[in-house]
Amino acid sequence: MIKFWLLLVLVFETTLAQDIKTNEKKSSSIIGSSFINGETLLEINPKRIDKYKVEKSKPNEAVFYVPFAGAQIENKKDKKFLRDKIILSVQLYYSSYKLSKEFSQPILNKSRFDSLLKLVPSLRTNTYLKWEVFEQTSAKNEEEAKKLFHGFRITFTDAPTESAARDELAYFKRVLKLDSLGTYENIIEEKYKIKAKTFKTGYDPILKSKKEKKIVYDKKGWLNRKEHLEVTAPETTIVKKVVGRRYIPPKGMSLDYEGYRSPLSIPYVRQHLDSTVFKALNRIKINSKNTLIVVDVTGSMAPYSLQICLWNRLNFKVGENNYYVLFNDGDAKSTNQKKIGNTGGVYPLKIDSIIDLEKNMIKVMQKGFGGDIPENNLEAIIVGLKKFPNTKEIVMIADNYAPVRDMILLEKIKIPVRIILCGSYELRYNCDYLNIARQTKGSLHTMEYDYLDIYKTKEGEILEMKGFNYKLIKGKFHPVF
Repeated sequence: MIKFWLLLVLVFETTLAQDIKTNEKKSSSIIGSSFINGETLLEINPKRIDKYKVEKSKPNEAVFYVPFAGAQIENKKDKKFLRDKIILSVQLYYSSYKLSKEFSQPILNKSRFDSLLKLVPSLRTNTYLKWEVFEQTSAKNEEEAKKLFHGFRITFTDAPTESAARDELAYFKRVLKLDSLGTYENIIEEKYKIKAKTFKTGYDPILKSKKEKKIVYDKKGWLNRKEHLEVTAPETTIVKKVVGRRYIPPKGMSLDYEGYRSPLSIPYVRQHLDSTVFKALNRIKINSKNTLIVVDVTGSMAPYSLQICLWNRLNFKVGENNYYVLFNDGDAKSTNQKKIGNTGGVYPLKIDSIIDLEKNMIKVMQKGFGGDIPENNLEAIIVGLKKFPNTKEIVMIADNYAPVRDMILLEKIKIPVRIILCGSYELRYNCDYLNIARQTKGSLHTMEYDYLDIYKTKEGEILEMKGFNYKLIKGKFHPVF
């Protein structure tokens, strides 16, 4: 009997060890590279305010209530509002009034954070959103404190939908035709074609002496004479052929080299505050002979894709290696069909004319819209490298809102990745992209900044970027609050 129980314990311990290894493997491939918890969020310095008045619910907000001196969220069912949403900010509100001197506000706040993270697990790996804590100071007694709002205010935006993707595609097509982006004209090549006509007038004699006398017979005869051909005077015709397209800049745009690269010189760009891609591409010195440009064309990326098209119109050179990969995260597959490394919706191409890129972008956008929020950025890079093995560096146009679905594939990429990060204007940078830039010895580029030395960050060091801090822990960046 003792042997039986010892054997049972051994089996249990072996199974437990295997489960731990399995869970560790799963956790290593989890979408998002940072893990946020209640303790790390206690690093946020509270802002003291008199009191906060909860306004009527707005379309892009969700409010979760906790009781005074309590941590359990009361309206848990409201989490459905956050399903398939892109969360932008989370704010915790509480009262500074204490019932007891021994009461610990940090301990209660940690419990409140943990309650929210349990309710909305995606917040644990969302490294770009803004967290804030507000301490209300107006309450002088317990009754007044209980009347104050205690809980979380969350702002979000909708994730891409199929309907929104169709609208965005229509917008993309419409803008490409606007005069404010410039126009095309055909490059015509003219060739002179000289041709003379021949016609039969009889039959030549066999004897050379008769040929010299220019004798021509009417019949072929039994000697099987050859046909006599007369040649007309040659005629010259001009053949016109379209060999390419030439970009015609919009009116009022500077034509000098620097003017081409100034977004303010282009009417369309002048209307948009966020010209991240256009500005960053103009700062990066791209060698088209060995650079692969990888572009996210999923939902909400159309404004940035238009900037790539405009940059291409200004910089395209016939005969150079213009390599691109366009990806849409799965060609409209459902989330459960998307497998790491084999999600699909990835299209590598070499563009041979100035309009190839625009035509192919439309095709790839029509095939899918992304669906869920994470995307297959690294799969897109790997597919591109297989297609274009001579690539020396990668420029990736990425969405700050979108975690990288396949971070586990990062170790397969051995060349620098320069990331142009879209949608990061007022937010933290998504740590996935910081980790890609660091591990590949690449760089990160936004509308205003170029971060070239991310890979030099050492273990335990804090990297300050645009007022936000990130700490390198076990080889990965984590937000510091």
